[in-house]
Amino acid sequence: MCAALVTAAAPTSWAGAEEIHSPLPTRAPAAPSQLAADAKVTAAGLTPAARAVGTALACACFENAELRIDASLSLADARCDCAYADRVRADLAEIVGLASPEELSNKAAMALRVESELLPRSPDYERLLRFDAAAYRYFLENVRCICEGCKATVYFSNCQLTCAPAIVYKRRARVFLASGIPVDGLIDFYLAEHNATHPPREQVTREFLLPRKQKQRGWGVPAALIGGAILGLGLLLGRVARRRQRADRAEAASAAGVAETAAGLGDASGPPAALAMTAAERAALEEALDGLDATEGEDLDELDDLIGLDGGVNAKDAADVARHSAPSSGASGQDTPPEPR
Repeated sequence: MCAALVTAAAPTSWAGAEEIHSPLPTRAPAAPSQLAADAKVTAAGLTPAARAVGTALACACFENAELRIDASLSLADARCDCAYADRVRADLAEIVGLASPEELSNKAAMALRVESELLPRSPDYERLLRFDAAAYRYFLENVRCICEGCKATVYFSNCQLTCAPAIVYKRRARVFLASGIPVDGLIDFYLAEHNATHPPREQVTREFLLPRKQKQRGWGVPAALIGGAILGLGLLLGRVARRRQRADRAEAASAAGVAETAAGLGDASGPPAALAMTAAERAALEEALDGLDATEGEDLDELDDLIGLDGGVNAKDAADVARHSAPSSGASGQDTPPEPR
């Protein structure tokens, strides 16, 4: 039943395992002689609950007074067979045996028990944690440290060495990731723990903890605005170009008409094409001119008959002839009498 309640999957990536499990300079390795006389538990002797938690810890054995850590094997693996591993399993079985059923069914609760009760038993136990280095690096580089001693823009990776909350949560992050809790669950736990101990005006949101992720999402709005501006500018430039093309075509057509007219005016062999008349129009014009000449001749003959031997002129008859022969005035509507000869 405990095996069903507690599941702690082993990490799938062990990039940077050598660096993670390297000896800490401020901690001295435990002497194998001091551990030999203590209680021992083999892998087969682990309870299901202890076996589930044991997958979070790497196999470790002493060779020539040096602690060798094999992250490819866990303490729950039967191939991890040495006195030091048996001693670590004994400590693990003891703390798991003290856990309540509610704790056994909660990965976060068991991770906190490992952090608070197992790791303090030996300075080397923290080196045994098997966690995804990439997930741990993401937590350090993308999550803000919101302790009182750090600035609001400081990530865990940039916290000062004297920042106690950062030291605690860096270790907690490794324990949680080794216990099979994903990085999102770690962030949620960190957020809930902070808000539970602060008044509402000092509580923070997940977006505040992950400002870089928020900035990545925030690029969508300016990108859309920039794209819309570029599209609008392209449409405007296209409209201006089309107007310019139409103006150029109209100007070219006008220039062609002027050139054609100028070519017709410069031809000495005949009138320009715009002033040329058809044969019918020319014949009608000549006929009208001939009729005008004939009428003018008859009027002149009648006027000579009215002149006497003594050179006198019948004024009344002369005026009648003048009114008959002279054209009417379009502007005033009155006849202008001809001057006597």
